[in-house]
Amino acid sequence: MAAASLTSAPRALVAPDSSIADSARLALAAGVTALKHYETAAVAGEIEPVHQMRVSVRRLRATVRLFATVIHGARKRIYERELKWLGQAAGGVRDCDVMAELLRDCSAHLDPTLAEALTPVAQALAARRDAELSRFVDDLRTKRYARMCERLADPLLRRTLPPTDVGCYAPVMIAPIARKVRKAGKRIAAADVPPALFHRLRVRVKRLRYAFEMLPGMCGKRSRKALDRLEQMQELLGAHQDLVAMLAWLRDYAGGAHDVAPETLMAVGALVQTLGERRRKLTVQTYRRWRKVARAGVIKDALNEISRLAQRRLESNREVQAEAEYQAQAEADRQKQTQTERQAPAENEHPAPAETHRQSLTGNGHPAQAEAEPQLPTASTADADALPCAPPNHVTAQAVASAPGASTPPGPSDDANAAALDDAVESAPAHHHNHD
Repeated sequence: MAAASLTSAPRALVAPDSSIADSARLALAAGVTALKHYETAAVAGEIEPVHQMRVSVRRLRATVRLFATVIHGARKRIYERELKWLGQAAGGVRDCDVMAELLRDCSAHLDPTLAEALTPVAQALAARRDAELSRFVDDLRTKRYARMCERLADPLLRRTLPPTDVGCYAPVMIAPIARKVRKAGKRIAAADVPPALFHRLRVRVKRLRYAFEMLPGMCGKRSRKALDRLEQMQELLGAHQDLVAMLAWLRDYAGGAHDVAPETLMAVGALVQTLGERRRKLTVQTYRRWRKVARAGVIKDALNEISRLAQRRLESNREVQAEAEYQAQAEADRQKQTQTERQAPAENEHPAPAETHRQSLTGNGHPAQAEAEPQLPTASTADADALPCAPPNHVTAQAVASAPGASTPPGPSDDANAAALDDAVESAPAHHHNHD
């Protein structure tokens, strides 16, 4: 594959409405796809595929840190360790390519005699690249690399995940990365700080830039402005680090060379002086640019914008959820009312058991008429002993009352009562005779 015909691998773009788990799986799987996309050409030793494979490793490391709160803790440490291993292998080849380009550029500005004397340096650099490429290719053919890709393509996530989408959770994901950028930037208090501090700022700026690029749907105008500033900072910091690496390698080369011609060492000295001056100027420029970015507060503004957009999205999701719950409750009430209306005619056709029993007692299909029969008054046992017994055969109560032995005291009409009693007694035998 020629470098000119190299096509770019698709990048993972996380949608705001996707879940945390799906987004993590998508981003990591896309990173593995990018590795596989450039792998064949990188094994062939082409410059740009090696560079893009290194970039893919860095993006994967940034993805792991972006989704650090949802990836399983032990598996996250494995991802970071394995990606660092692969990144160092690819970086060894890439550093040789960058130094070779710097060597060609600087040689064009040197005296032709000195430039010619740098030929052994270029040869030593080419030999180093061949060794680094061989090691890198061997690493790509190991089970370790295959196992790493398998794990990243199917990541192990935490059991408990945030119950929201990426759009609402974006501030929580980006805030730690941005905080580390500001922390590293505060250590750049002057232009003469150690180069390692600039390199640390470069790495963290790159992670934040990759995070913004991965979440375009959660970024607004201020976030895009911050992304533009971060890209500019990354270019300056990257160029600064390339010069630092080149100077370090040249010093090691000059210090460890035993059979190097004096003119070559002289050319190396001139090259170190040229690159050193370039690095000093670039250091001041980088420092001033960073101070300008820090004073402008573009990173803070971007985080505030992402937080506002996430809050609006969260409120919108709550309104949608509340409306869905209301509609579900309304539908349940309608179904319940419909069921009640369907049961009402059935109850009219089939009366209740108590009503059916009462109608069966009346003998007709209508409710019984509550007409109580008149009842005779009853008396107690004491009252019954006090009342006279009714005499047989039409004997009047008055005659019984005047019968001999009655407890009623005699009164003025005792004679008349006695005569009536005599008449009743006389007629009694004939009456009983008739019955016999």
